[in-house]
Amino acid sequence: MIAKHLDLSRITSLAPSTALVVGTFDGVHIGHKYLVEEGFKAADNVAVLLVYTNKKLTKLHQKSGVLTSLEDRVEIFEKFGVKTVYLLNLGDELLKLEPCEFINKVLVPLAPNSVIVGTDFRFGRGAKGTGEDLREFGKNVFTTRVLAPLYYENEKVSTSLIKELLSKGKPKIAKSLLGRYYALTGLVTKGYGLGNKLGFPTANIAFDPSYFVPAHGVYFVRVKFRANYYFGMASLGYHPTVNKVNVPLLEVNIFNFNENIYHDALTVEFIDYLRPEFKFESVDTLIKQLQKDRENCEFKIEKGEY
Repeated sequence: MIAKHLDLSRITSLAPSTALVVGTFDGVHIGHKYLVEEGFKAADNVAVLLVYTNKKLTKLHQKSGVLTSLEDRVEIFEKFGVKTVYLLNLGDELLKLEPCEFINKVLVPLAPNSVIVGTDFRFGRGAKGTGEDLREFGKNVFTTRVLAPLYYENEKVSTSLIKELLSKGKPKIAKSLLGRYYALTGLVTKGYGLGNKLGFPTANIAFDPSYFVPAHGVYFVRVKFRANYYFGMASLGYHPTVNKVNVPLLEVNIFNFNENIYHDALTVEFIDYLRPEFKFESVDTLIKQLQKDRENCEFKIEKGEY
């Protein structure tokens, strides 16, 4: 896999018979995978032009958090079979380009045999450029395919829909639209030690706050540690019964696991939502509920509900 920032002063053309899939791809969901699959039907190779910007407009759009970082997106596209991802940061100068100028300065030098975008892709000054502009201004260099979105229950598959599902405690449906479990990755840090006292030792995960945080509550999860996977249950929220905090914490009880993992990286995949956060009347009541939560997870493991 080659991932590199696109330098407009030194663009080299793509390999012959290459389809170029263009977009921002926040989330990299099944709709984006569909664009790549159609690219492989049209050409021997597929490259991705991942357009992003650090401008205020994007920050406002992503104020609830991102589903995938740039690094995540590159990694997912690699799993799709893409060999080259170009990263294009839309700075001030590029944002001023008219649609035809954007095509001539960015796409024409790459010389793909086809360009593939979704119907909602926009580009150029004021985001005025559309798929029809790609067809018109690029017709002497490449063909253009504008693909209709995929739908779930009459709603367009989108990052916004996936975030809505996650915020409502529906990670299983979100997985069907993402094509993978939604996950948070972070370093294991020292916590209050409460899990050990309750009989459910937990790893406290310090995750990047720029990521989208799903509904608070208790989850059935899968944990990736190095190259291995383990099932577990996780609490996401403020643990209101004991040692209430002001910032959401992600704590995971990993089943059949007994290693020192402080300062190691863990990835927590959200498989199913078990229940919301509760403030229990007593610690004993909390322990009984945690036992029920674990039994629920073990039932799901036994039935293959993951």
